Amino acid sequence: AFCANLTSDPDGDGTGTENGVSCKMRTGFDITAEMKVGWNLGNTMDASGSTANPLNDETYWGNPKTTKANMDGLKAAGFNTLRLPVSWDDHMSGADHTIDTAWLDRVEEIAKYALDNGMYVIVNIHHNNGWEAPTLANEASSKDYLVKMWPQIANRFQKYDHHLILETMNEPRVSGPDEWTGLPEYYAVLNRLNAAALKGIRDT
Repeated sequence: AFCANLTSDPDGDGTGTENGVSCKMRTGFDITAEMKVGWNLGNTMDASGSTANPLNDETYWGNPKTTKANMDGLKAAGFNTLRLPVSWDDHMSGADHTIDTAWLDRVEEIAKYALDNGMYVIVNIHHNNGWEAPTLANEASSKDYLVKMWPQIANRFQKYDHHLILETMNEPRVSGPDEWTGLPEYYAVLNRLNAAALKGIRDT
């Protein structure tokens, strides 16, 4: 039987112990097999621009407010995974990129609609104001955002099990003729940025 939680596996042999009983650790392949069919909640928590009230970003691009009934309907239709893209830039302040608690509360509320149905949920950092561009010139600035944002997000969601997945970046790219092909510089910077984000999550 699989371990109920993501318990540690110090020797890397794929076997863990939970409450004194041996159990099998889930691999990434095990988890993706369980995820099955997924659905993306686009243009909702990844919307932006409502300067009068940033909390209204959720409906600012024309979509209705997400409800538990939405997630119940998805589950009933056979979907087992919700991708929940989130824009954070309108909801941060200060040099520490402190995320607004009310926005984080709403992201968690929607995630729980699906988690309570036994679904998987993928939360990410989606549209941003260009700070994610993986160039050498921009690397320090991008890293500053990632290492300050991800511990906050991870800390909020650390109480959930393997059904809650964190996607560190969405389409990190550099505008221009090589936007979708990239350069060795971009790949190297992106690898370092991803490692920094993952370290921030692990250290939470």
